[in-house]
Amino acid sequence: DNGLRNQVAFRFSGDSGKLLENVVFLQLKRDCSEVYYYKNKKECDFLIKEKNKITKAIQVTDVLTEANKERELNGLLSAMESFNLKKGSVITRNQEEKLRLQGKEIRIIPIYKWLIGEQEE
Repeated sequence: DNGLRNQVAFRFSGDSGKLLENVVFLQLKRDCSEVYYYKNKKECDFLIKEKNKITKAIQVTDVLTEANKERELNGLLSAMESFNLKKGSVITRNQEEKLRLQGKEIRIIPIYKWLIGEQEE
């Protein structure tokens, strides 16, 4: 629980990326029966399994910047390639964009839109 964590945790700096990831995880657990983490040579925050098949790959970052963009997108693309997914998502605090990389569609979506059900178009 993010509220409890904020009240009792000792921290030196803001953990907004971790908090955002926790919000996404909790919502995925409410909506999906199976949520996984992907790690090969690269990492992707969440894989969703439905009917014995990975159907979604989701990366979460507070802000997608030039400093982290390559790492975040390559992790997502690696998971998408491994599970033959054509679409993937990056959930951020407030950025929105559509990208086409390596023949795959990546939707960068703000958390508030994702939470109200605008995951897919």
